[in-house]
Amino acid sequence: LWAEGRIAKGARVAGHKIGLTSRAMQMASKMTEPDYGRILDDALFNDGAQIRADLFIKPRLEVELAFIMGENLEGPSTRIYDVMRATEFIVPALEIIDYRTEVPRAITDTIADNAAFGAIVVGGRVIRPMDIDIRWIGATLSKNGIIEESGVSAAVMGHPAAGVAWLVNK
Repeated sequence: LWAEGRIAKGARVAGHKIGLTSRAMQMASKMTEPDYGRILDDALFNDGAQIRADLFIKPRLEVELAFIMGENLEGPSTRIYDVMRATEFIVPALEIIDYRTEVPRAITDTIADNAAFGAIVVGGRVIRPMDIDIRWIGATLSKNGIIEESGVSAAVMGHPAAGVAWLVNK
C-alpha cells in the first residue's frame, strides 16, 4: 500500500527487495518467512549522496548486497545457480529501513509496508558473481568508529542468491 501511494505520485519501480532473510531477523520480528517489497527510483541513491533524515520516520541502516540482473528470471523453479547465471554484477549497498507499522506485525503488515523500505544507497566495488564465493562476503557497519553491526552474506538463507531465488519463485 505504501509503495502504491508513491507510485501514484510518480515514483517508478527500480527493483525489488527482500527482507527478514536471516534467521536472526525472523526471530527478532517473530516472523517465519521473508517479506518483500519494491525499490523505488526516487529512493535509490549513489554512494556519497546526502540524504535528508526528515524523509524518514525512524530510520535504521542495514548492510546489503544488491544483485544487478542481466537477465530476467521466472519462477516457480528458479534455483541459486539460475540467479548466479542471470546476475550481471553484485554491489555493496546500505538499505535505510523505515517501519511505518506498529509492533506486533504480521507478515501481511510488513508486505503492505513495502518490507520497511525507506531508501537504498549503492556503490563500491562491483563483483562478478562467479568470481568469488559470495557466501563469505563480510561487512561491518560502524558509527563514530564503533561497530554497530557485522555479518556475513551466508546469513541470507544460507546463500545470498537464495533470497533472490525465493523472491522469483514467490
